[in-house]
Amino acid sequence: MSARLDDARRFARSLDEEDYETTRSLLSPACVYEIGGRRHDGVEAILASYRAAADWVNANLDSVRYESSVRAGADGGAVVDFVDHLEHGGRRLTHRCEQHLAFDGAGRIVSIRHVDPPGEAEAVRRFLDEAGLSRS
Repeated sequence: MSARLDDARRFARSLDEEDYETTRSLLSPACVYEIGGRRHDGVEAILASYRAAADWVNANLDSVRYESSVRAGADGGAVVDFVDHLEHGGRRLTHRCEQHLAFDGAGRIVSIRHVDPPGEAEAVRRFLDEAGLSRS
């Protein structure tokens, strides 16, 4: 289990640092990413989703600082707890979410399930609305 937690930490750090080549190396070619009712199949689609989110944040917010931690998940998986500190136009928001990771027999990430704790998605929408930003 320790190797999987180490890989989950590398995954989290790669996203925090926008190091998509490291992210790519940790994903199974058959990986599936579920977020907000959408499903992204395969490494390229998953990386495109992460890149689009980071590019939007970098282009539209005054500041963002990322933190993450990892814990054991169900069935030998891992859970990444992400904390995003967002700032724009004098407004601040600390957003929290989880990504539940499952691994294949080779130790690569085969599924990622994004979970927003209650109220988090609404808080982000409110923050963006109050900042005069919209994200489709």
